[in-house]
Amino acid sequence: SMCSRSAETPTNGDGFGVGWYGMRERPGLFRSIRPAWNDFNLRDLAGQIDVRVMLAHVRATSLATVQETNCHPFRFGHWLFVHNGEIYQIERDLIMAIEPEYFTHILGTTDSELMFYLALSFGLKDDPLGALERMAGFVEKTAAEHDVKEALWMTLGVTDGTHVYAVRYASDSQAPTLFHSRDM
Repeated sequence: SMCSRSAETPTNGDGFGVGWYGMRERPGLFRSIRPAWNDFNLRDLAGQIDVRVMLAHVRATSLATVQETNCHPFRFGHWLFVHNGEIYQIERDLIMAIEPEYFTHILGTTDSELMFYLALSFGLKDDPLGALERMAGFVEKTAAEHDVKEALWMTLGVTDGTHVYAVRYASDSQAPTLFHSRDM
C-alpha cells in the first residue's frame, strides 16, 4: 500500500480489506478506511490469522467515496471479490442487469461491487471464468449501445475458498497490473 510502482499514485491510502477462510462456512472479512500501513488492528490480525486462502486489497479511490462499504473484498456467501480498474459512464444501465436476489446485498457505491454482483448474476457460482467473461462482454455490449468505445478496465481476483481466479481485461488492452504469490 506504500510502494505502488505500477499505478498512477505511489500510495494506496483510501482503505483496505482482508478476507479469509477459517473455521466457518462464510469467509471472515476485515475492512477499514484507514491506510493499511497505519492500522494496528490489521497488524495484530495479520500476526494471528493462519489460513490457506486469503484475499487482500488496498484502495486508491477514483470516483467512489472513501467509506467502509466501498472497501474490498466484497463478500457474498462463500465468495470473495477484489478489483482494480473502472467502468466508464454506463453504470446505471449495468445496475439494472443485477438479479434481484443479489441486488439487495449491494452496500457501497463502487463499480467494483457492481462487477461482483453482475458476475454473480451471470453464473459465478457454477462457472466462475465463464461468468467473468460474460460480465465483461455485457459491459462492452452495453458500452457499445451508448457509443462508449473504451468502458472497462479490470484486474480482479475472486475465490470460493477452494479456487482462486485472477483475471485481467481492458477495452483498450491496457489492463491494470496483476501480481500474485504463493510464498507470502
